[in-house]
Amino acid sequence: MSLRLTGMALAIFAFTAGVVQAADYPPIVVPAGEAPVIYPEGPAELLASSAQTNNTMAMMIVYDLAGSGTAVPIDQAMGIAFYVLEGSYRFTFDGQPHDVGPGGAIVLPPRQVFEYKNIGTTTGRMLFVSAPGGGDAFFLMSDDQHHISKETMAKLNAKYGLKR
Repeated sequence: MSLRLTGMALAIFAFTAGVVQAADYPPIVVPAGEAPVIYPEGPAELLASSAQTNNTMAMMIVYDLAGSGTAVPIDQAMGIAFYVLEGSYRFTFDGQPHDVGPGGAIVLPPRQVFEYKNIGTTTGRMLFVSAPGGGDAFFLMSDDQHHISKETMAKLNAKYGLKR
């Protein structure tokens, strides 16, 4: 597993290196279990926001219940990457489906219209990275509009298997 994650770290570096000239933000350390959780549709653990990285990138872990995914096709202005941690996903772009399981990745250029669905039978998890930043804006805007109570958040955490 560490080799895969190391490989993904290199892929993320290569992915963002084409966009980033020099880092102008301090290192960000997020201890396990301490990432803020936001709930646009399903939970997302915000590992690094666009605001924290001066819009260089955004990184989060997204959770999708079996059968769920994007509600409509997505068209983002930034490049994005997904790395499947758990579950089975079907990404569709250019009219073609692409099934991706744990350890698999999808890297999409800016303006690539896509959609995805968790085609597995359990909750799926993916690492999501956008470069430059901005990929977290939708999640943050949606979460801000929901104003979720602590009781509801506890129920959602239990539903998605988050230990918080």
